[in-house]
Amino acid sequence: MTAGFKIAADYFVIIGADEQVNAASGCSIDKAVRAMHELGDRLQINWFNRNNIAFLLGNEVTLFQLKDLKRCLENGAWGAMTKVFDNTISTKAALDAKWIAPAQSTWLNRYLPQERMAP
Repeated sequence: MTAGFKIAADYFVIIGADEQVNAASGCSIDKAVRAMHELGDRLQINWFNRNNIAFLLGNEVTLFQLKDLKRCLENGAWGAMTKVFDNTISTKAALDAKWIAPAQSTWLNRYLPQERMAP
């Protein structure tokens, strides 16, 4: 299997496999996840915490907890055009084109005020 990893924005570990060469099996995915858990335990890092949402504020990765997103939006900490790391992507093409995107172009759009049309 052709696979690799990279560290991005001094925060993210991105693991990828070329599935045109060989499809990633459940066993290989489980092995990679297990290795990341073991490394995280040694470094005291939880790589799999989905409650932290990463925004790019200036040149810094800034985390907001999922439960605080609405309050942070209301306080002006982020908005429609704030860049966010959209970790829902699953392909190299999406990583290259859509990983860092304005919040309004991601799943975070549901938190933004929606325009209402007059009746």
